[in-house]
Amino acid sequence: MKIRSLVLLAALVHAAAFAQFPFLRTLEVRPGQQRPAISCIVQDAMGLLWVGADMGLLRTDGERVDVILRTENDPITALAPDGNHVLAAFHSGLVLRCIGDRCDTILRVQELQDTPIRALSAHADGRICLATYGAGIWILDNGTVTKLGAAQGLPDDHVNDLALLPDDRLVVATDQGLAVCANGRVVELLDGSRGAPDNLVLSVCATEQGEIWAGTDQRGVFRWRPGTAGVHVLDSAWSHGPVISLAAAGDHIWAGTQQQGV
Repeated sequence: MKIRSLVLLAALVHAAAFAQFPFLRTLEVRPGQQRPAISCIVQDAMGLLWVGADMGLLRTDGERVDVILRTENDPITALAPDGNHVLAAFHSGLVLRCIGDRCDTILRVQELQDTPIRALSAHADGRICLATYGAGIWILDNGTVTKLGAAQGLPDDHVNDLALLPDDRLVVATDQGLAVCANGRVVELLDGSRGAPDNLVLSVCATEQGEIWAGTDQRGVFRWRPGTAGVHVLDSAWSHGPVISLAAAGDHIWAGTQQQGV
């Protein structure tokens, strides 16, 4: 899905009279006269927004837009924070680590053109995980690459999203359910046979309390705490289509849908 404008979900009003009507601020990210097709956004440690688009990597403070790297023929497919840095993955299989106006290459694998990177996660111990659509999880650790896929216990090699639990366990959203991974191996699964409302999980996020929220293709959003059998479906009559992104903010869950907005 191509997004022509960037919606920043800003301050929520806590007064009871306005509890159901949060303020929204719309930012148009446009360097010069160009209108980029935005695929992903992330916020860095300084509070700046980094934007991945068809024309390359952009950064904005809400007013000024800087073009960090221009790559019209190699769109960005995923972004993630990494301490004071930002990780950026490209359709070509290139992965960069950026800070300020400088970007350094940490991986370049042409093989990933056929199994594009859909999500990234940076761990406290320095490991970086790449979610690929067709080649499972790639784990970068001090210059070495190991792979975690269906052969090692993942529900499927087609991975759509990643999230980190507070204890640094990795949550993996696949076309065939969820997996929780620790120390490079799968430790828990959740799919339709174990209570998930939909096997096709497109997005995932984790809360500070250790709960997982998952967005699905047909059944909306559900909540699950690893180690338990209980699954809570947010709306059993969901009619808003596929949920392609999620964000947890306090007591609120923001769901980005493919065709019906946020």
